[in-house]
Amino acid sequence: MNILLADHQRRSIRVVKLSKRSSETLDIDIKGEICRPTTTLPNNHVTKILTFKFQNNFHLVILRSNGSIQLYTKTANSKYYTLFKDWKNNLMNSHTDMIVALDVLNNQYLYSCSRDGKLIIRDLINDDADKSYEVFMLMDGIGKIDLKLDKFTNTISVATCGKNSDLRLYTIDLELDNASKGNSKDPDQSDLTYVQSFRNRPLRRSFTTLSLEAPFLSAVIPPPRNTERRHSKVLTPYWQSITPLYEYVYNSDPTDQISQWMSSVCFVKGNDYIICGSQMGELIIYNPVKDISPVFKKRISQFSIQNIEQIDSDLIIFSDSMSRIIIFSISKRKIVLQFSQLDFGPFLHLKYILPHAFRRKTNDQVVTFDDIYVLSTTIDQRLVVYKLTDSGSSELLLSAKILKGMIFSATLLQSVSEYDQFRNLFGGDDEGPSAPTIIKKRKLSSNSYALMTNNNGSGHSQKSKMSFIETQDNTLANTSSSSSQTESEDDNGESFEYTNVEKHKEATK
Repeated sequence: MNILLADHQRRSIRVVKLSKRSSETLDIDIKGEICRPTTTLPNNHVTKILTFKFQNNFHLVILRSNGSIQLYTKTANSKYYTLFKDWKNNLMNSHTDMIVALDVLNNQYLYSCSRDGKLIIRDLINDDADKSYEVFMLMDGIGKIDLKLDKFTNTISVATCGKNSDLRLYTIDLELDNASKGNSKDPDQSDLTYVQSFRNRPLRRSFTTLSLEAPFLSAVIPPPRNTERRHSKVLTPYWQSITPLYEYVYNSDPTDQISQWMSSVCFVKGNDYIICGSQMGELIIYNPVKDISPVFKKRISQFSIQNIEQIDSDLIIFSDSMSRIIIFSISKRKIVLQFSQLDFGPFLHLKYILPHAFRRKTNDQVVTFDDIYVLSTTIDQRLVVYKLTDSGSSELLLSAKILKGMIFSATLLQSVSEYDQFRNLFGGDDEGPSAPTIIKKRKLSSNSYALMTNNNGSGHSQKSKMSFIETQDNTLANTSSSSSQTESEDDNGESFEYTNVEKHKEATK
């Protein structure tokens, strides 16, 4: 199983292979390095990695801290991931703005959103068409965002929340054609139109759309590339929640105030509910059709609620930022399963590897499911893997420091489903009924332990150091490198392209 890790120190992606030596031992090898930038700018490290399969092609999306988004593709007949797109203008301001969301909607739309409200939706199917992407301006102060596609109305619903901002809802009509409106006007007249957005701060030039299309201006203003001029569409929320001031502000100290803002948001497919998590550990459920106030609110944790994800028509899974993962029933408004005292936080990245289906017993009181895997990277530079069972038990499968720098994102190099890869690597040695909490960490081979010890800069025996050098040489021997690209085989014989491969010789010095 190959895992892609965003290495903050080297501003690149490390390819780490996890393999099972025995039922109790794992091998960890750093196979190579990809996507290392050619520039030495400090604000250029990788902050998020996405992998997905679209139209029988494998895609790799990389987000960097300077706001650039790179799309790599690999066809079924190709051996390498090649750079397909490189988008630069994704921020409102390169100095103060940042990307807060990057994801794929319905395996068709790749969207990104900045903190200042610049939402860009790119159509992966019609990527070469004139209208292959749209730019929308939302109200600023965005910390989290979620999108939902309605295939019947052909609209996209957008939910945003953030610090000092309530929950806001927008709608985007995919069938709305603004071009027909401009063609109906007299071509001899100048169309001067201002579209102003309503914001909490004074209007700036970048939030105003000015259209001047008079014929006499053609000699001064160069014609646009297409028949239509690209512009941003300003969206106004059609619904906004209201939180009373006495619930919004907490006085922890006479000289300090802590605002409880929403730290996560999730649309619930199949109904009108929207689930939010607050910075102070509250789970909040809204029904925008009925009210602007929450229909349910409960304090779950003393830490912020993160990573809300729907797992079936009634169940959601979420975590706090430190040590708890909870499965919650929306209809019953209660916790179904709770996993506490997990050592995965404070985390920089957390991802659920969910089974293909959840099953219920006949009494509808107990939920049974295949094991859930949790992949996280912590602020102390650890890579952590947990297994959660339907009996309420948890098993620590891996906790290791692999790289020297912090890991802001981690994902699998997809060749088959992520769940099947985790199941093949960590499954197969299930035990019988156990206590509510299990901590059974997999042992690491001597080579893997020496590799991590050397990366951490701590001392080790000479034998372990020699084992580490041999591991690196063996890894490099299996990697045929050239000046421009390097080919390496993954678990299923697939290949991917390395750019600027570093052979990690400095680690053996």
